[in-house]
Amino acid sequence: MQTMKQQLPAFLLLLLCVALFPASASSVSAFSTDNRALPGVAQHRKNAEYAEGTINIAAPPLQGHAGPEFYSLSVPMHPLIEQEYNRYTGGTGRKFLERVLVRAEPYRDYISRKLDETDMPPELVFLPVIESAYVSRAYSPAGAAGLWQFIPSTARLYGLRMDSWHDQRRDFVASTDAAIRFLSRQYERFDDWLLALAAYNCGPARVSRSIRAAGTTDFWELSDRGYLPAETVHYVPRFLAVSSLLTYAGRNGFSLDWEPAKEWVLVKPGRTLSIDILASKAGVPASELYRGNRELYYGITPEHSGYRLKVPVQYAPSVTKALSSGTGPFMRFHIYYVKSGDTLSELAEHYGVNINMIYRYNRVSPTSLQIGRRLIIPALHNVGEYPGSGRETTADDPRDYTNSYTVREGDTLWDIAMLYDTTPEILARKNRLSVHTTIHPGMKLSVPAL
Repeated sequence: MQTMKQQLPAFLLLLLCVALFPASASSVSAFSTDNRALPGVAQHRKNAEYAEGTINIAAPPLQGHAGPEFYSLSVPMHPLIEQEYNRYTGGTGRKFLERVLVRAEPYRDYISRKLDETDMPPELVFLPVIESAYVSRAYSPAGAAGLWQFIPSTARLYGLRMDSWHDQRRDFVASTDAAIRFLSRQYERFDDWLLALAAYNCGPARVSRSIRAAGTTDFWELSDRGYLPAETVHYVPRFLAVSSLLTYAGRNGFSLDWEPAKEWVLVKPGRTLSIDILASKAGVPASELYRGNRELYYGITPEHSGYRLKVPVQYAPSVTKALSSGTGPFMRFHIYYVKSGDTLSELAEHYGVNINMIYRYNRVSPTSLQIGRRLIIPALHNVGEYPGSGRETTADDPRDYTNSYTVREGDTLWDIAMLYDTTPEILARKNRLSVHTTIHPGMKLSVPAL
C-alpha cells in the first residue's frame, strides 16, 4: 500500500499540513497579537528572510500589510540595533511611536512621495521620528528646528528662509525638500546611506575625518572603533530599528490610520494675510490651515512674493475663491498716534511685533518718529492701545530761545528738541507751533543757545 505522501503531489501535501496543523503555520509570524514585548530584531529579520525564501509562505499579517517584507536599507545583526529595537517594542518606547505615527499623519504622505520621486530610500520618511518626533515646531538646545532639525547655518545653505514672519525650517514642504537635497548630496559624497545618515547627524566634515583616520568606510567599524561621536554611534542604529518597525507598522502591532492620504495644494496668497481671516472668508477650519503652515510665527503670511500657503486639497477651491474675491481686508492692524517720548522699541515690545514690521508698514525710522504721526501696526496679538511712555512733560525751559535753527531735510521737532536738550512740546510752544505741526526744510526755529 502506497503512503499518502507517495499519492499526493507535493503542493497538496503542503496544503493538507497547513489545514491539519494551523498552529504551526501561525508560529512563523514574528509578532504576537497581545501587548507583550515583541521579539528582538534578529528574530524579526529571520522571519523576513523566511518569507522571502523558496517556500514563500508567511503567516497572515496581523493587520495592514501582506506579502514579504522588503527594506531598501540593510538591517544587520548588531547589538546596538537589537538594543534600540527592544527599546521601541514595549512600554514607553512603543507608546512613543504610537503618538508619533499620529503626529506624522499630515506630513507623511508628502514626504513619502518626494522620496519616491527622487529615488531615495523610502525608510527615510521615518528620519523625523528620530530628529523631532514629528513635532513641526520642535527646537533643540543647539538651535535646530522643525521636523528635520536644521540648524540656522545649514538651513540658509539649503535656501530655507528665517525672518520676522516665519521660519521655513518648520515648513514641512520646504524643509523636506532641503533635507532630501542634503541627504542626497551626502550619499553622492560617501556612496553609503549609513554614512550619509551619520553625516546628517554629526556633519559631513566629521565623517570624512573619521574615515581618513580609521582608513575604512564601513560605518559599523567606524562606530565599534570609536571614530564617530557617541551620539552618532547610537543615532544610525536607532533609525534602522525604528524604520524597520514602522515600515510594516501594521504587522508589527501598531495602530494604522485607514483615512485617505492627506494631499496639499500650494496656493500663492499674493499679499500678507491672517490665517484666521482667510479661514473665515473661505469657510474652512482655521486649524487645518494652521496645521499645514506651522512655519508662521503669528498666523500671518510673510511679505515676500515667493511664499506659498499649504492648503488641504479639499479646501483649495474655497481658499482660492476667497483670495480672488478681493472683498475686505485680510489683515488686522492697530492704529497709534505717536506721543512725546515714544520709541519704536517700546511700541514694538507693547504690540508684540518686530521693529522692522513697524518700519515696513510705515516707512518710519527711530530718527523720524514725529509726534502725532499715525502708525499702523500689525495686530499679531490681542493687546490694548499703548498708553505712552509717560515721559511727556509740560514743564518750561528757563533758557532764552534767542538763537536760530534752520530746518534741514529729514528733521523733526523730536530730533531738534533732542539736539538742544529740550522737549518737542516746549520747542513747539516757544515757536508758537502745535506739537503736531509738520516742519519743512528752510523753516527758521527759535532755539536756546548751546
